[in-house]
Amino acid sequence: MRLSRFCLGTGSSTAPIGEDPWTPRLERPAGRVDVLIAGGGVAALEATLALRALAEERVAITPAAPESDFTYRPLAVAEPFRVGEVARFPLRPLVEAAGAELRQGRVTSVDPDRNVAGRTRARSLSYDLLLLTLGARPREALPGALTFKGERVKLACDRLLERGQRSDV
Repeated sequence: MRLSRFCLGTGSSTAPIGEDPWTPRLERPAGRVDVLIAGGGVAALEATLALRALAEERVAITPAAPESDFTYRPLAVAEPFRVGEVARFPLRPLVEAAGAELRQGRVTSVDPDRNVAGRTRARSLSYDLLLLTLGARPREALPGALTFKGERVKLACDRLLERGQRSDV
């Protein structure tokens, strides 16, 4: 099975007349469609659940993620102030409960002509369809301000709060 070529853009003339250029067209597979999901966060888990619910056993779903834990981050900004904490769950049981097979390793390259994704320190994975759920990276918005990036910032906030309690700020 192969993913038919499609154009992304503003209705390029390469799309057949009367067809939506934004929608990939699949030839009818003889077997299951292999869906590779790059990432292990909320979007990857939501996509895994949705694909399984909608496509049932017509798809083989393989999330590939470097993390072994799913980190639920909404309370990350409250954690340094000790009013909430980030929740962590083992990723493999969540993926398996959704009917998918987790592969450890970060997707580092994609060869769309061969439908292969390369990974760090792991074997490449082939796919029929690839979904990129790579998430966001926190970055410093203001020089000198604390940007909530995880444990290091939590420790810095702890020190700052301790200094404030001692009236040392």
